[in-house]
Amino acid sequence: MFFTSHSQVQQLVTQEQELPNPDDVMEVTPPESDSMEITPTPGIYDSAVMKNILLACKWVEENQHHFAGKIELPKILKMKEEDALLAITMRDLFINTMFYEGERDEEQIRAPFLFTFQRVEDMEIFLQEIRDKRDICVSCLHNPHL
Repeated sequence: MFFTSHSQVQQLVTQEQELPNPDDVMEVTPPESDSMEITPTPGIYDSAVMKNILLACKWVEENQHHFAGKIELPKILKMKEEDALLAITMRDLFINTMFYEGERDEEQIRAPFLFTFQRVEDMEIFLQEIRDKRDICVSCLHNPHL
């Protein structure tokens, strides 16, 4: 509000406003169709890829005795939430649109989601159980230099 003089400001400050009697106030409730629904912002654990990774991690943890070599869990589990959400978004964009510059981009997009196995035999055990028997979609990589 723009005031032209000091006296106008003083008038507004010194005016007494009558407050309504609380007994006279009508309570208005909007119809259900107009009510606002609050939906939480999806977090990293709401995505299908993260749910699958967590299920597979749990199985790996419970079945360590089946593996002879090292296993590196997906790097996304150690990322800050903001970075993890960005990685999930980039992965979804890549999968849904196949928008990428080349093989290097694909590797960078997939890297945070990979289970990495030192031994091929361990990777095969993992894939048989997780993908074949449980139908859990995860990605993995063999790297003998772990």
